[in-house]
Amino acid sequence: MSEHVPPGTSYINPYNGRSGAGQVPAAAGGTPIRPKQVDSSFGLLLGSLSLTALGILTRIILLNAGDGVTGEGAVWLVTLGICFAVTSVAAGFIRKGHHWARILLTAYTAVSVLTFLTGTNLLSWGAILTLVAATVLLYWAPSRAYFKAMDQHRRNTTS
Repeated sequence: MSEHVPPGTSYINPYNGRSGAGQVPAAAGGTPIRPKQVDSSFGLLLGSLSLTALGILTRIILLNAGDGVTGEGAVWLVTLGICFAVTSVAAGFIRKGHHWARILLTAYTAVSVLTFLTGTNLLSWGAILTLVAATVLLYWAPSRAYFKAMDQHRRNTTS
């Protein structure tokens, strides 16, 4: 690794938990340091949440045009709640290094891509593409190593 490593930083091998060069950096307490790919993914997830909200709210406003919430508008409100819940939960736990959250986000992204093919508005397209980019970052080598190292760290601290 050519990145600057702060003093007191060690490296933990994500496969066996032992120290070694070229592995996931860990803070002095032994917790693996989150790579920039995971932080970037988190930022993209927040952007996707914003675009999703704008896209669905725009559609609700256009559907209702002052008549109150219609049945279709209510469906979009529920969809907004589900999108926010799934993305928010996944984002929070991804940031903490939980592998299951990465899998949840991957499944959610796959479903979102299918809705992309059904003809959504421009803001929803942006949200879906941002979601795809966030998911892809979580499968890059530094991210994969981080999730493995965090899993090992949790196992070591609970035993």
